[in-house]
Amino acid sequence: MRTLQTLVLAGAAIALSGVSAHAGILTLDFDPTTTVAVPGQTVTVRGTITNIGSGTVDLNGCNVNLSAGLTADCSIFLSGTGAPLFLTSGDSATADLFQFTPDTPFLGAYGLQPPGTFTITGTEEVSGYDGDTQNDLLDAPVQVTVTPEPSTLALLITALLCITVSRYRSPDRYQPREARQPRAEF
Repeated sequence: MRTLQTLVLAGAAIALSGVSAHAGILTLDFDPTTTVAVPGQTVTVRGTITNIGSGTVDLNGCNVNLSAGLTADCSIFLSGTGAPLFLTSGDSATADLFQFTPDTPFLGAYGLQPPGTFTITGTEEVSGYDGDTQNDLLDAPVQVTVTPEPSTLALLITALLCITVSRYRSPDRYQPREARQPRAEF
């Protein structure tokens, strides 16, 4: 069970390490190590946004759509740790993009979830900052992985370990019941 979980997580990390999106003006590279969560845990997804256009781009907001059972929140995008209000040509910024939380209890299948989308909205600057325009500047695919709660796995592993140890501690486990030595009582 542990090996399977490790393989799934390693596969997801390798698969997501190259995930990037490009939409003419902006590129986005997600940080793949932040895409794994357990039910009830809020995870912040980070990424690097780069302006590859010829002018300044105003970043005015974002939208995120994930599969059922995952609650997403984009309010962190323009916060203190989020994206800057604008990027000049050639500039990039690594920022908190959005947060998601798997529902408790999580009713979906554990592992890699169906792809979602992350959209950055804003506009190309014409004459100064424009915080009202909400054109889609970038649509990026988003993949997240949901793993079982650690307490559930720990309980299962502990129970199996206790059963295994108790079976091997019995000195006469291979003898038929009639051939076992009676235990001395004090």
